[in-house]
Amino acid sequence: MSVADTVVVVHPGAEDRAALVEAVRRPARLDGAVVGLVDNARTNSDRFMSVVGRLLEGAGAAGVVIRRKPNPSIPFPDDAFDDLLKRCDIVVHGVAD
Repeated sequence: MSVADTVVVVHPGAEDRAALVEAVRRPARLDGAVVGLVDNARTNSDRFMSVVGRLLEGAGAAGVVIRRKPNPSIPFPDDAFDDLLKRCDIVVHGVAD
């Protein structure tokens, strides 16, 4: 096989991935829960999360805490995530475009 027949595959994913953790069971009800939402800082994601927050409060959540990533291309800071985990009963992180 010649060099011209060779295909090089480059994997763009980071190799220093954190250990995977199992998701917790979804709560049966939102009544009285404080929900944390992570805004991924993409265009209009703040508007989307505001609407989601209002819908959650309308569905019985006691409150919603929204935190925005500093930049869409970097991970949510650990200290900000730890703060959400302390303040909230449920945290949702996962908006894509």
